[in-house]
Amino acid sequence: MSFSQEVKNEILRRKISKPCCNMAAAYAVACFGKYFDDRGVVLQTENEGVAHFAQKLYRRCGVQSTVLSKERPTGPVYEFSVKDPDEVAKMLALFGHTGKEPTLRIRPENFKCQNCMQAFIATAFLCCGTMTDPEKSYNLEFLSTRHYLSQQLEAMLAEHNFHPHRALRKGANTIYIKAADHIEDLLTFMGAEPPFQLRDGQHQQKRECRRAGAAGD
Repeated sequence: MSFSQEVKNEILRRKISKPCCNMAAAYAVACFGKYFDDRGVVLQTENEGVAHFAQKLYRRCGVQSTVLSKERPTGPVYEFSVKDPDEVAKMLALFGHTGKEPTLRIRPENFKCQNCMQAFIATAFLCCGTMTDPEKSYNLEFLSTRHYLSQQLEAMLAEHNFHPHRALRKGANTIYIKAADHIEDLLTFMGAEPPFQLRDGQHQQKRECRRAGAAGD
């Protein structure tokens, strides 16, 4: 199992209790899947747990979906999809989209409480994120073929002081974070326990001071 999959499995253990956060997470599946339009939504992933997590999110929203396993030379790929016309119509109405938008953009109206964006970003990572084993280097990325969605995701991450950067690599928009302390903060934000110690002791000391201050509030 790759390091990215281990991180995703840890995020999957996090419970989403509020209906609005569940909808925000389901919205991330649509935004960062293979496609999202009037045909429906499709997400392909190597992680079976992610596909079934997406199905559970949509079921809680009242939208029925399917999960199929497709064999590939490199191993199975799991496809989550909403394709039935009636279910597609319910999904589009839920997210406030027509399915015919020439450019897909994130609708802020789909974030109802302060935790909705947290659920959205965590689920976006489940759908399109990767992370390098910190024993080799510090690098966490979100990959998307959609330019404006990537810009908006970068802005969301910047708003929470994760200090993201953006680049175009092989036709994919890449949002990446390389600083160890910012990666650790983002992993905690998404619900995964940071699996490494920071190399910079000064950053670690600052973090402990922030935690002590938060505990005293």
